[in-house]
Amino acid sequence: MNINDITEIISMSDILYKRIFDLKSDFSKIIKEELCEYDNEVFFITNTSRLAKYIKLEKNYKVLIFSYSFFKDKNLDLKLNDKSEDKKNKDIFGREIIKTGFYDLDRRLLMFKGEFVIIASRPMIGKSNFIAQLCNNQIRIDLNIGVYNLEQSKETFYAKILSQNTSIPLNNIIKNDLDDIQIEILKSSFEDLNNRFLIDTANYNIKGLITKIKKDYIFNKFDVVYIDYLQLIKSTTSLELRYLELNQISRELKILAKELNILIIATSELNRNLESRYDKRPLLNDLRDSGTLEDDADKVIFLYRDDLYREKEEAKKEREAYEKGEKYKSTFISKPVEEVEIIIGKQRNGPIGTVKLDFYKQYTKFSDKLNSNETPIEIVFEAVGDANKETNIDIPMIL
Repeated sequence: MNINDITEIISMSDILYKRIFDLKSDFSKIIKEELCEYDNEVFFITNTSRLAKYIKLEKNYKVLIFSYSFFKDKNLDLKLNDKSEDKKNKDIFGREIIKTGFYDLDRRLLMFKGEFVIIASRPMIGKSNFIAQLCNNQIRIDLNIGVYNLEQSKETFYAKILSQNTSIPLNNIIKNDLDDIQIEILKSSFEDLNNRFLIDTANYNIKGLITKIKKDYIFNKFDVVYIDYLQLIKSTTSLELRYLELNQISRELKILAKELNILIIATSELNRNLESRYDKRPLLNDLRDSGTLEDDADKVIFLYRDDLYREKEEAKKEREAYEKGEKYKSTFISKPVEEVEIIIGKQRNGPIGTVKLDFYKQYTKFSDKLNSNETPIEIVFEAVGDANKETNIDIPMIL
C-alpha cells in the first residue's frame, strides 16, 4: 500500500476529506490505534483496508485514528509535530508540495511528485508561455526541472524566460533589437539561468521520450518534468484512431511519474467544440476527444483569456460589416496586460475553481494580481469517487 492508496481511502468521505486537508485543523492531538467513539459523531471510512478507520469530531479539535500495523511501508509516518520552517510546504505525511510560484494558485493547487498533471487550452491562449513561467518560478526555489518541448526550439523557450525575467519585450530579444544596457541585462540573466534546468527539443515517439527522460533523470534527479505538448508525441503502435494512441501515451506518462517519483506536467490542445459555445471557458468535456487524458490526469488545469475571444469577435463583426457595406466601429481596446483565468477543472484530493493572474503580453509574463493577498478563495471539493464524473464550473462572464 502506497501513499496514493492512503490518500484515496481517506478521500472516500467528503466530510473527512475537508477536515484532513484543512490546514487549520489541529492534527497534533492524540493518535491512537484503538477504536474511538463519541456519541454518533463517528464517520465510518472503510473496514476492508483497515487503514483509516474513524474520525472523531469534538468541539474544537479533530482526532484522526490510524492503525499503523497495516502499513506495508514501515517507514511511513504522520508528520504531525514537525515544527520546521518548511512545514507549510509539506502534507501530513511529509510529502513535499510542489509550488507554482503564484500565491493564489498555490493556495488551491496541491501538486506532488508521482502525479500526472494536464494543462490544456485552445491554441494561442498561452500554454507554452505559462509552462515557461512555471519553470522560471520553480528553478528559483531550487527545483530540478526538465523540459521536453516538441513544439518550440530551445532558443525560443530560453528567449521567453529571459523576457519574463528582464521585462525586455520578447520581440526585441528574438530580433536582436537591443541597446547596450539591455544586452548587459540579458547576459546577466542568461548566466543566472544557464545550467539551472535541462531542455530537450527533439521529436520523440512515446517510448523514445520515456527512455530519454529516464536517462536524463539519472544525472539530474528531476523534481518536475514538463512536456509540450501531448498531441505532438507519436505512438509506437499504429492504431486506427488517434485517441487510442493518446490513451497509450497518457497512461505511460502516468506510470513514468510514479516510477521515477517525479511530477510530470504536460500541455494538451482542446477540441474546437468549445468555440461554438457562447461561454468559451473550457470544461472537462472538452478533453473527451483526447483519449483518457481526463481519467489519467491527477489534475487538469485550463487556461482562458476572455480578452482574446472578445478581440476575435469584434474583428469578425468589423469584417462582416465591411462585406455588407456597413460601418461598425468596435469599442474594444487591446490592453498590454490581460487577465488570465487559471481554471482547476479536476483535482483529486483538492479543491477546484478559478484563479486569476495578470498576463503581460509583450514579455509573455504571468504574475499574481496586485491584490492577490486579499482575493477570497471559494473552494469546491471533488471527492475521489466522483473524479471521473463530469465537472461543470459555473463561472459568470466577464463584462
